[in-house]
Amino acid sequence: MMAWRSLLTGWLIEEQRTATVPNLWELIEQAKCDWLYAHSYYNNVSEPDLLEYAIYMIKASEKKYAYLLKQARFEGLKEEIHINRANKYMTGC
Repeated sequence: MMAWRSLLTGWLIEEQRTATVPNLWELIEQAKCDWLYAHSYYNNVSEPDLLEYAIYMIKASEKKYAYLLKQARFEGLKEEIHINRANKYMTGC
């Protein structure tokens, strides 16, 4: 019984170590896509009740995107995305 427990515990710990964690730039790109989707949803919604939800989605995705960009600036990350331009021109996904 104890051998199975240690084997299972070891397997679970190894599973957690090998799980891939997206890097900050991947999270930023996903947040940008979420923001663009929220705007598209807002532009296409016709039900008044869903309009409020669309506005909530836009605000939430903007906050997340701004937070991640701020985090990238804090960490001094620079890649092919220029952060200041990304703030002004959020285009394409």
